[in-house]
Amino acid sequence: MRTALNHYRDMGFQIALDDLGAGYSSLRVWTELMPDYVKIDRHFIENIDQDSVKLNFVRSIQSMATASNCQVIAEGIETEAEYLTIEALGITFGQGYYFARPCAQPETEITPNLFSNSKVNQANPISKHSKLIEEIIKTTPPTKPETTVKSVLNLFQKETQLEFLPIVKDGFCSGIVYRDQFLIKLFSSQFGIELHGKQAISLFLISPVQSFDKDTAIEQVSQKLTHHLRNDHTFIIMHKGNYLGTGTVIDLLEEITKQQVKNAQHANPLTLLPGITPINEKINFFLHEKQPFAIAYFDLDHFKPFNDHYGYNAGDEAIKLVSRLIQENMDSEMDFIGHIGGDDFIVIARHHHWQEKCQAILKAFEQQAPQYYTEKDRTNKGIHGHDRQGKACFFPLLSLSIGIVAPEAASRCSSHIEIADIASEAKHQAKLLPGNSYFINRRMPESVKPEAKVHTFSTQEKHLQLVN
Repeated sequence: MRTALNHYRDMGFQIALDDLGAGYSSLRVWTELMPDYVKIDRHFIENIDQDSVKLNFVRSIQSMATASNCQVIAEGIETEAEYLTIEALGITFGQGYYFARPCAQPETEITPNLFSNSKVNQANPISKHSKLIEEIIKTTPPTKPETTVKSVLNLFQKETQLEFLPIVKDGFCSGIVYRDQFLIKLFSSQFGIELHGKQAISLFLISPVQSFDKDTAIEQVSQKLTHHLRNDHTFIIMHKGNYLGTGTVIDLLEEITKQQVKNAQHANPLTLLPGITPINEKINFFLHEKQPFAIAYFDLDHFKPFNDHYGYNAGDEAIKLVSRLIQENMDSEMDFIGHIGGDDFIVIARHHHWQEKCQAILKAFEQQAPQYYTEKDRTNKGIHGHDRQGKACFFPLLSLSIGIVAPEAASRCSSHIEIADIASEAKHQAKLLPGNSYFINRRMPESVKPEAKVHTFSTQEKHLQLVN
């Protein structure tokens, strides 16, 4: 069997192992034959989004395939949930009724709507890095799938700095030919050029490659490449589904490193969150791109007397609690979290459940803040101290106020300065309320009539709507 397979490989054929996990398609056969492709039996794909055992099995298969330079094909994908689960595992080949059903006249194109919820090529500039992947694009001239092996060899010999060659036809990139892999395969047999010289490159050697839209955030590309644990050092950059150019992992890492250095210069030393400069840049970026967002301005109530009474270390711990709760409840991929300084935080909230997330933060803070007090102070529900004029006062336990600028109000602003004015006003209104509270400001700038919503969060939430 092995001799026969080697014979066909020398002729340019690739080997696929069908129905892995069923019948005779065992892991032993896989290791003995070392196929180019393995197709997972549909039993392991059915309801994979609901079955953790199947999910872990397929994840293991994908990891083994990556290590052995083999491609995985998922068979029997019938639902969107199954497709999204397979996609998240980094499997780039699939078949099933989800894409199309058998018919006398097979479809030649797949409906783009099937991938509308996909995260693979979705542009998502909502990250800690403002730069998009198009900023590191390299214009690499492609070749067509029907180009002969001999022509590709001549091109590599002529262009000594050319490390890879994209294979593109009608705007679609089917893969990449890497110089090293190409030369090794071509000259691994005595008559490689004579056997394969006139063969189309698409039938000889093409490595699948990941692709991203040009408007995808650099950080998201990095996360996707890391998550899949593939050995790719090149990826394709597209625009509206058409080939635009290439990017390399080296350039990606270099750009991320530059951005991390820049962020570190403006990061808060206590929480390591971005400071005021990155916050303002991000707000201006979203306003310029006309992308909807809400602003949540967090501030601790009664923080100074608490800090004076318990000391700076306790004050730092309270600030870090706020930081942790915000990061735990907000969406790290969609929302931008910043620390202005002291006990003030800003969240640029892109997730549509921003109000529920703020409620969750307030509830968690109400439950956890009392632990920073002594048992006696918890029983008394506060501490005795002095106000800014030196007058003796009783201060309740720490609480958290959130001033929120609703998306409809933020969208009418022209810069971060207007946003800051409205957010400060909303925070002021929230701090006038007792306990852990938030105030939603829906006031439009200038000529639009103001409207606001006030919410006081405690054990039982109260609602009060004000219309001016």
